[in-house]
Amino acid sequence: MLAREAVEGKLDPRVRRTRELLVRAFNELRRRLPPSPGLNVENFKALVLAACEYLAGLNTACSWKDRQFRPLIEARVQNELYEVLLGWIEALPQRTDGRPATPEVAASAVSWAIFGAGLQWSRNGAGPAADEVADQVLKVIFEGLDGSAARSHRLTIQAP
Repeated sequence: MLAREAVEGKLDPRVRRTRELLVRAFNELRRRLPPSPGLNVENFKALVLAACEYLAGLNTACSWKDRQFRPLIEARVQNELYEVLLGWIEALPQRTDGRPATPEVAASAVSWAIFGAGLQWSRNGAGPAADEVADQVLKVIFEGLDGSAARSHRLTIQAP
């Protein structure tokens, strides 16, 4: 039905508004991302801050009647984080000892970590500043859950 309406030029106003919100979400997030690619602390921090600030802005930018589209916008934001990170990871020089995960898995895990922390922060009005959250997220990403990754500790998973 939607395809037929689109062909006939009679696009449902709700569909049109949803598409406009998604395009705005994509363009706004892209504008806030670091211009130069690369896996360094400054770019990661800028990426986390952009996600936090953008998600917080959704709380005020979305009208109540548009709240139903927020999950679509959030999914687009998470996917954009994934794509940016995947590009950064794939641009790294190949290591001779191999990477601990494929670029896709690494980008997925890190993008969800950033997105989840940003979403939680955006919904917690009385929490710490975005800069503090960004520092905490970076610490988890770069050092691992207990900081042992910084000491070259390897996690071993045993089969049941």
